[in-house]
Amino acid sequence: MPPSSIPANVALIHGWGFNPSVWETLAKPLSQTCNVQCLALPGYAGETPESSTLPVLFDSIGFEETTRQLSRKIPEGALLCGWSLGGMIAIRAAIAFPSRFSGLVLIATSPCFLRKPGWDCAQPPKLLESFATAVEKNAPETLSRFNALLNQGDVHARDAMRSLARAQNPTPKTASLLRGLEWLRETDLRAEIASLEIPILLIHGEKDPLIPIEAAWWMQKHLRNARLEIIPGAAHAPFVEHSATIARWIDNDTHAFKLSQETHPRVV
Repeated sequence: MPPSSIPANVALIHGWGFNPSVWETLAKPLSQTCNVQCLALPGYAGETPESSTLPVLFDSIGFEETTRQLSRKIPEGALLCGWSLGGMIAIRAAIAFPSRFSGLVLIATSPCFLRKPGWDCAQPPKLLESFATAVEKNAPETLSRFNALLNQGDVHARDAMRSLARAQNPTPKTASLLRGLEWLRETDLRAEIASLEIPILLIHGEKDPLIPIEAAWWMQKHLRNARLEIIPGAAHAPFVEHSATIARWIDNDTHAFKLSQETHPRVV
C-alpha cells in the first residue's frame, strides 16, 4: 500500500462458540494494510488480536438489536466480514443499513442454517436441539466437540483445532450460547438477500461439514454482485490456515470497493 494511501476499515464478526480472538491469524496480516476491528457478540469475552478492539455488549439483547448495536460501532464505509453466524449478522446489517458498508465478506456463511422445504443445503433441526441440550449440561465439553466437528475433512484439521481452541477460552456464557443457537434456528435471510447491491466476496471451504458448499453456490447465484472463492481442502474455518490468501483477497477487495465508492458515489 502506498504511504499516502489511507488504510481502509475492516470489521470482523466471529461465529458461534468462539470469541473475537478467533480472528488472530487473519487480523495479523490484514492489519498491515487495513484498520481492523474485531467485534464481540453478546456474552463473549477473551483476548483479541492486537490490532482490534472489543466492544462489550449487553448480554440480553436479541439478533436484530445485536445487529443494530454492532453496526453503530463500525465506521461508515467499512468492509464488513462475518464468519458463519457472524456472516448471517453481517448480511442482516447490510440489509438494514444498505448505505453504511462498502462491501461484505462472508466466510462459511449460509442465509439459512436449518433445512426447510426446498432448502436441503443445510443442517437438520435435531443438530441444534442436541447442541442446546449438551450446552446446558456441559458447555466447555460441547464447544470442544463442536471444534472437532467443524474441522472434519480439513487437510489441516489438527492445527486448525489447536488454534481455534484458544478462542474458546474463557467459555462464553451459557445463555449466550443458547441464544446463538436460537438465532441459527430462527434466521432465514433467503428472501432478503436479493436486495443487496454492495459487492460481496464469498469464501467457502471445499470440505465444510457444517455449511454445505451448495449454500455458497446458491448465494452466488442469487446475489446481484457476488464473487465466490472456494478453498480446496478447507473445512468450516478456512481463515485459520489460509489467512495470508484470504487477507490478500480482502485487502484487494477493500481498496477496490473504496475506489468504486469514490468514483461512483451511491445516491441515497
